[in-house]
Amino acid sequence: MSRQGIMLGVGVIALSLTMLEVADAERYYTSKDVLPDSLQLANHPLQGRILDFTRNHGQDRRIWSYALASRRDLYVYLPPHYRQSQVYPLIVYLHGLWNDEQEFLSVAHYFDQAIVRGKLPASIIVAPDGRTDECGGRICPHSFFINGRAGDFQDWVLQDAVGFVASRFPIMPEPEYHAVFGVSLGGFGAYNLAIKHRDKFRFVAGILAPLNVRWMSERGDPRACFDPFNWGWRNSLLEGKEVLACFAHGLIKIRVEEIYHPVFGDDCYAIVCAGMENPIELLDRFRVAPGQLETFVGYAGRDEFNFNAQAESFIYYARSRGLRPRVHVDVIGTHNDATAQRILPVAIEWLGQRMKAYGVICGVRPAESDIVPQTTVPADDARNTVENSNAASASSAPSTQTVPTLPEPEQLHPAPANPVPSKPAGSPRYSRPYRNIPK
Repeated sequence: MSRQGIMLGVGVIALSLTMLEVADAERYYTSKDVLPDSLQLANHPLQGRILDFTRNHGQDRRIWSYALASRRDLYVYLPPHYRQSQVYPLIVYLHGLWNDEQEFLSVAHYFDQAIVRGKLPASIIVAPDGRTDECGGRICPHSFFINGRAGDFQDWVLQDAVGFVASRFPIMPEPEYHAVFGVSLGGFGAYNLAIKHRDKFRFVAGILAPLNVRWMSERGDPRACFDPFNWGWRNSLLEGKEVLACFAHGLIKIRVEEIYHPVFGDDCYAIVCAGMENPIELLDRFRVAPGQLETFVGYAGRDEFNFNAQAESFIYYARSRGLRPRVHVDVIGTHNDATAQRILPVAIEWLGQRMKAYGVICGVRPAESDIVPQTTVPADDARNTVENSNAASASSAPSTQTVPTLPEPEQLHPAPANPVPSKPAGSPRYSRPYRNIPK
């Protein structure tokens, strides 16, 4: 056989394999299973449901972020027995270092179980992506969820992500119904966000969070244990090779240039930027007074980053200002997912107790209208599914009633105005109106 014939045969075989791969991909992406892979597994044990606004599960459902000028990933959790005719509290979940929004899939059941057991009011949870790029893994730096040199990630959370949810789902507008959770560097962003926007958030929880990135002893040791009589302040982030933490018996070393430089910069002004965003220093800058913010601090006793010393310095200073953070210490914990998931249920229970103290109950109040696609059922069957069995209401009910069904992401439409507005009529719900338009 000639050389040209061999090459032609190889080309035909390669083309056939390519066509088979394309066909398999089309069958996969057009399958009837709309929740493949990890999302389906995460939703299976839940009484509520996680909605997909990412490109992680076969389709690109990402939303447009005006703050970052790109499409970004987002998960939205809807509680059990969700109804568009009711309004719900809002919880923002910010993921930690080396993770992305998919971290929420592994912890959603903690929130779901707390709601089912009545320890947490039925809430809508939003989990945005906080990576500086969508490369994934250790090579992709975390944004700290702040407006830094990596981009306006706090605006992405507050205006784009929360605005997207508020425009499509019934959210209670008062700060007493809003909480923000953060793990690791997400905890830094959670405190940064809550302190700056106390008019929007009343509760904040930081787990394994760096709450004082400028902590060091008087002798300049950032690895020193916390001592209020031996307290210094970091004055430089220029040394990029400085080791912040060691894992795997020292085989893996995390350095300043991997964590701080992408967000704060690598010049003399970097430490100034870090100080302006440092949660412990924000307490002074924004004059946080007792009663303005309910706080939870959970940290590990053996944190490789020495975030335990940072947390203890934050707690000490907060108490000196009259604040009373709820503190939980995992004495044998380290900076890993297992420790964070041991602390998270404690934080969720704390949030439920504090919300109830502010008058937030497990039941929710009705909104003015219902915009979710609905199915019509006989009145007798409908009355069996409604908790309110008031005889007068039943006697005056029409011959048919509507029972809302859980929406698919592509079926959502803009929601009506706030049923209980906290601002004068015509004013935006947040700092700017939501304008999410697919690009």
